[in-house]
Amino acid sequence: MPRITRAFKLKQLPVCIKRQTGLNCYQDGKPITGNNYVFEHLDDNPNNTVSTNIGISCQSCNIKKSSNYDMKLKALELKKHYEAMALDPDEGENLTHSASSEIDINRKCYGYTKQWLTEIINIDGKTELNDAVFSIVFDCQEKFGAGAESTIRKYINTLTLARGSNFMQIKDEDKKRWIVKRSGN
Repeated sequence: MPRITRAFKLKQLPVCIKRQTGLNCYQDGKPITGNNYVFEHLDDNPNNTVSTNIGISCQSCNIKKSSNYDMKLKALELKKHYEAMALDPDEGENLTHSASSEIDINRKCYGYTKQWLTEIINIDGKTELNDAVFSIVFDCQEKFGAGAESTIRKYINTLTLARGSNFMQIKDEDKKRWIVKRSGN
């Protein structure tokens, strides 16, 4: 999985606060003030960003943990506890659900991008690339609460550059990029 993103942090913060019964360092239990906290990978693997592997610690404890065996052990015990909580149906929201909901949102945004391009190109014959990107980003944000410009651009590239796709990108004499129906389809 990718490293922790800003969107993940926004979703994860309330989960961590609930699990840790407040904005407290899981290592020393002290309240954290301001932005003096770190989303810590409990197993020290920066690529393991599942919710049950993330805890909040103060910056001081986060730095100390790298060379302190007892702190590492406490982090791993907490991870096991979080994994057990995620399997407990009485615990409320399933903490491992966030990854699958992000996948669902990506599928919806991709599907919407394809639908939007199909409808516009069937009506108008073409659409300017940047207009399409920003229109789709706006619509996805409104409909699904997600839809980053870079992600929508990747979806459009997939839909226009892949072999067998229904659309293609062209440049006009002003070097403006347009999306049109692929010839032969």
